[in-house]
Amino acid sequence: MKFMTLAHSFTTIGTIFAPLLTSEFILPYIFHPYRWGGIPFNPPSVIGYTSMYLLFIVLIVGIFATISGMMSTAKECKKVEFWTSAVSAKWAMLFAIIGSAVIYFLSVIKAPLLVIMSPVPYSNLLVTGIILSMFVAFGHYIGNNYNIRDVCDEKI
Repeated sequence: MKFMTLAHSFTTIGTIFAPLLTSEFILPYIFHPYRWGGIPFNPPSVIGYTSMYLLFIVLIVGIFATISGMMSTAKECKKVEFWTSAVSAKWAMLFAIIGSAVIYFLSVIKAPLLVIMSPVPYSNLLVTGIILSMFVAFGHYIGNNYNIRDVCDEKI
């Protein structure tokens, strides 16, 4: 089996921008005050906001991993099965959760990249995405191997 660079890079690049997309576009849209009854607005709790943040990150990673899995099987054996790709995307989503937990509990690992990327706008979210993409790339590689094996009927 060959290493699929385009498929892995698709998921990895999507993961880099997932925290930025979630924090700056999706969550402000969902938690807009007019959507929840007007201006005396009670913001969501920390647990509610964090769980929604994690949910949307995992959904974005799952979408990219599913599309990437379909691209891999189309290139490898010219077959595309949506549900098999969606099920094998669970590995990328699992590693996105693990990576988010590692980044949350060991946030000091972001410090060297934050120093380098300090002039870049939204550098904190991009650094989070870069570190998260390393975890997701590993999980996607595992899931993609299962996906190709199941769709293409190859023996690994």
